Amino acid sequence: MYCIKCGNKLGKDDKFCGKCGYNLNQPTNPEPANGINNADHKVLFGVLGFISPIAGLVLYIATKDSEPEAAKTAGICALIRLPISIIMGIFYFIADILPYIS
Repeated sequence: MYCIKCGNKLGKDDKFCGKCGYNLNQPTNPEPANGINNADHKVLFGVLGFISPIAGLVLYIATKDSEPEAAKTAGICALIRLPISIIMGIFYFIADILPYIS
């Protein structure tokens, strides 16, 4: 389990976060100030990480402490997309030089 305020890993019997002091007995799933919850971030980060592996890496590095689940999703999607991009680049290169070979 992780702290919903700072993302710190928690023990199962913790009542307060050891990093930020957040009271874990407060109601879970508070309404975020900007109207976007962590599930929305997770989907958004995953899509951005898949579209652009570089964006996924940047999102992972920038948010791994504050939103660990969304950051992990962005990193995984970027790692999935990277070999796909490399294979597509090889195919495009071969298709581009093929007329010149024969």
